[in-house]
Amino acid sequence: MKTRCILSVVAIAILGAIPADSIRIGGVTHKDVYVGKDSRFYYVHFPDEGRVEKISRARRDVDPPQLDPDPDAREAIRARFDAARARAEEARAAADATLMEADADAYTRRKAIAEFARFESQLAGWRALAPEQQQRVLDEVLALAASNHARLATERVTIQGRREHLDATRAEREDELARLRDKRDTAIERARDRSNEGFYREMHERRIVAYQQGFRSSVGDLWAREANIEAAHKNKRIQDARKEYKQEATSHEEALNNVNKAIARNARDAINTGNKARDAERRYAAMLARIDELILASQAEYEPYIEFEHIDQWSAREELRTPPITIEHNLWRLTCTRDDFGIDSNLKITVVDAETDLPLTAITRKDFLHQRTLVFERPGRFYFTLTQDSHAIPCEIQVSGISEPE
Repeated sequence: MKTRCILSVVAIAILGAIPADSIRIGGVTHKDVYVGKDSRFYYVHFPDEGRVEKISRARRDVDPPQLDPDPDAREAIRARFDAARARAEEARAAADATLMEADADAYTRRKAIAEFARFESQLAGWRALAPEQQQRVLDEVLALAASNHARLATERVTIQGRREHLDATRAEREDELARLRDKRDTAIERARDRSNEGFYREMHERRIVAYQQGFRSSVGDLWAREANIEAAHKNKRIQDARKEYKQEATSHEEALNNVNKAIARNARDAINTGNKARDAERRYAAMLARIDELILASQAEYEPYIEFEHIDQWSAREELRTPPITIEHNLWRLTCTRDDFGIDSNLKITVVDAETDLPLTAITRKDFLHQRTLVFERPGRFYFTLTQDSHAIPCEIQVSGISEPE
């Protein structure tokens, strides 16, 4: 009895000394933790760090956890964990917000640098033009804008005419559908009248009058025959009238749906045409503004905002594949200038990754200075392929690295 009491006291002392939950993982004992578990895993909550570690119960280097028998102590540990977890999440959210703000600033900065790089490339091309060529560029921009405006105005008038025609067609179809509804109602009403007892009573009375006038035998036979015919066909007449209406109404409803679809399609076309017109006006205004900026910068001896490091340059008349070059700059500019004023051409420059031989992008659209310029944000090893039509006009490709301003 004495021995049993001593063991009980020792056990109570040991249990009282357990600091909350503890678990031994890989030879390391983690104390003052909160341990949850299910049939496959232990979930070790570290209260000071606010993190949870998921441990498989099948691991051989994991001993069963020692759980604090005092539920209040365990809840206190869990409360500490929840508080630390909330602080960690707030810190993480603040860090993410700071990172997003930094990314947004970096994106805005890179976008501004790319715009300056394109502007200064156009400025160099503008300065290289003779005064008569500069005026020719301006005349081309004005002619292009006038042509686009006239084309869009014509398209708008055409679409408006189509919409008016479709509105008239829809009105005609609706009138026809109303006429068919009236026809159906009339046919059904007539069939109902013929199936009414009063109709046959009146007819019978008329036959009696005719019989009394000397047509007793003929009227009786006619009445019997007509009554039999009407009795046999009254349902068929109703069904035929409904079938006829259904067929005609269905075709007209389909036509009306088609008209409505065409009207909706033309409305979308009108909206798209209007958007194109507004976009053309914006691009035209942007081109004129850029020309004004170029003229002002050329006259005022504009000082470059971007510093360029010349990397390589090629000249060609027909198809060309350049040797691979390594570009270490995070920002770099590819510029192709071709003296093709007034000539419709299909010059295309393809940027190819030299490591994978996969095309990165292709530049086909020229600006109002007949340049093809693009700014990249990807260092690497590349080569360029140039293809053009049978005109084979001389062109120049230039690759420049961009140093970001301080």
